[in-house]
Amino acid sequence: MNREIPENSCERSSDKSSAGGIYYAKTADKYRIAKISFFVFLIVFIIFTIAFGHSAMRGVHFQYLVKYLDINPMTLDSRYADISYAVGGGSKFALYHDDLAILGEGKMVLYDLSGDLKFRSDIKKGTASVDSDGKYLAAYVSGEKNLTFFHSFDKAEELSFPSPISFVVVSEEGTSAICLKENGGNAILILDDTFKTKQTISQIGGVVIDMAISDDGKTLSVATLFGSDGSFYTKLELWNLKKEELVKSETFSVRKPVATGFFADDRFYLMLDRELCFYASDGDKLQAVSLPTDTFRCEKNGENLLIVSSSGELSLYESNGSKEFSISVTESILDMKLMQDRIYLLSENAIVLYDDKGNFLSRVNIASGALDFFVLDDESVLLCYVSETKRISFAE
Repeated sequence: MNREIPENSCERSSDKSSAGGIYYAKTADKYRIAKISFFVFLIVFIIFTIAFGHSAMRGVHFQYLVKYLDINPMTLDSRYADISYAVGGGSKFALYHDDLAILGEGKMVLYDLSGDLKFRSDIKKGTASVDSDGKYLAAYVSGEKNLTFFHSFDKAEELSFPSPISFVVVSEEGTSAICLKENGGNAILILDDTFKTKQTISQIGGVVIDMAISDDGKTLSVATLFGSDGSFYTKLELWNLKKEELVKSETFSVRKPVATGFFADDRFYLMLDRELCFYASDGDKLQAVSLPTDTFRCEKNGENLLIVSSSGELSLYESNGSKEFSISVTESILDMKLMQDRIYLLSENAIVLYDDKGNFLSRVNIASGALDFFVLDDESVLLCYVSETKRISFAE
């Protein structure tokens, strides 16, 4: 039986085929343009790095550009989970450029977000200290004379000093401040982002309890404890590193320092055992807040907020010293994190979640024994135990 073929059917089919071909050709052109644009950007980036980058970091800049190209995006739901390690006692943890750094007795290991071991390195034996807030990760043992700077792929620099190290901080721009304990006082060395000494602040007495450096590396805050014959006081110093001059000095009688730090807007704070002070970037005091009990800890975030924990009380402040809220908490807080509009509290057996208004949101039970924890970009929590990690998520 013969079937009649409608007129113009082949022509219409050809039109569809032609239209589809044009669509796919345009799509291919877009991908081709995107691919060419990426390689042009890559070439310009490499040329710029070769011309202006620090020699020790030129190859690393390229590695950061292609850092996650080999990671399967289908496995990101299990990122960081169930990492096992054995680095000895006294472990310290840090989340640095999306990598998990673990420091133990004489070793440092670095895992990427898929759980793969990036590298392993020897460090000075002893209970390690670490600063991971800036451009480099600084690892040292307080009281020893060696300091190692790392980036996400390997060692960036190893330094040795004539006096023991007591404290190290690194800015986002790469400037570092190293406090050395000397006979009769302290000296603070300021290193640029190529690890060259550009300034020395000497004749600092007392015991340096905390230091902080602004994101741009231009300002340094130092909190020092002095004491003799049963009396004690805290001294705050603010240094303009660009002008190499002391711009602020203030003492607090019968007060012990807890912490100091800078906000993203260059304001800074000093926390004492029963007092919290907020300052403008030039050192002018904006606010002084009395705390009802001995302060336990504080934590700031990139949005100019500071969370403060005292016995049984949790408070949130803006960088100008205004209080957002203050609430009572029944949990015994071991650690806390402030991420965007969420407050995460670590207790012995749970992670407790509040919003930035002080409203309770959720509670997730965990195995006891967590040594540290981190909040990831997807708002899940990475728990670090003696020899392994666990990742938990909050149900919506």
